[in-house]
Amino acid sequence: MRPVPPDLAGTAAGFSLIEVIVALALTGMLLVGVGAIFVSSRSTSNATENLASVQENGRRALDEVVRAIRSAGSGGCAKEPSHIGSTLEAASDPRWDFLDGAVRGYQASASTAWTPSIEPALIPEALAGSDVLLLRGARTGAQPLRLQSAMTATTDSLDLTGKDTLRPGDTALVYDCDAEVYFAVSSHEESRIAHSASTSDGTPVNLSDSLGYAFRAGAEAVAVDTAIYYVARSGEVTSLWKRVGARKPQEIAQDIEQMQILFGVDTTSDSVVDDYVAADAVRDWREVLSIKVGLLIRSAEPGTTLIEREHPLLDVSVSTSDHYAREVLTATASIRAREPVY
Repeated sequence: MRPVPPDLAGTAAGFSLIEVIVALALTGMLLVGVGAIFVSSRSTSNATENLASVQENGRRALDEVVRAIRSAGSGGCAKEPSHIGSTLEAASDPRWDFLDGAVRGYQASASTAWTPSIEPALIPEALAGSDVLLLRGARTGAQPLRLQSAMTATTDSLDLTGKDTLRPGDTALVYDCDAEVYFAVSSHEESRIAHSASTSDGTPVNLSDSLGYAFRAGAEAVAVDTAIYYVARSGEVTSLWKRVGARKPQEIAQDIEQMQILFGVDTTSDSVVDDYVAADAVRDWREVLSIKVGLLIRSAEPGTTLIEREHPLLDVSVSTSDHYAREVLTATASIRAREPVY
């Protein structure tokens, strides 16, 4: 056996216990730090994704409503006609009451009620506390059709170009700068559109065969719709919904928790908005020139932090206390058909 050199005889081989403990402690601290960074990064990523989801849903919903507001009341001559009429049965259904104007709002109360009242079947499962907006105007993308020959009687069918753009059951407006009349298309054959009276329970229906006015060649007709916007349940979440005419409600965007509406009214007849008021404070809907829309949007997924906030939403304030992120989006849109013509 080789003897240990005298200068190494007192030297221990390997690591001491203290060195091992220190190394383990440092490694543990490093792992804790890395874990904290990972958790923080994950939390930040989730928060960013939630915010992006909120903004995307909010923009989609707001853009839809703003476009509809701007086109409300479209169709017809820019000049006020001397004869305005409708053949539609509209006594109990605002969807066919085009003579009531382009805009109507329903102010929400704390209960499941609105002022003025609206038939619950028109807004299935609508949420209490959220306003309802009704808009009437030319159908999105619809092109006016031209009357090729004059009517000799007010009950005559309309000889229109582009017959395939109007279907039986559609609501339409026929107009020139002297008259405009709303009616339901009962049938079409080749280029002729009929507007016969009906006693059926279907909707919409005409009460009379007569338009009350014999239109001359060159008059135009266009499909018109009534769209109702409201917030309602969609499974486990709430969404913005749109109901057009007799069609089934269409879901526009999810995670919309509430909608509030204010109406810009011209009370001095100078084509300038004097005040923004809730629906139950509008004295004459013909005075409404613009509309403010406020949406409260919630994130699709909860975060890890409890969030308690007050959300100012136009004329109300909404309190929330949970782990969801929320954002308020607002927009103001003018009704183009009511802008002054110079």
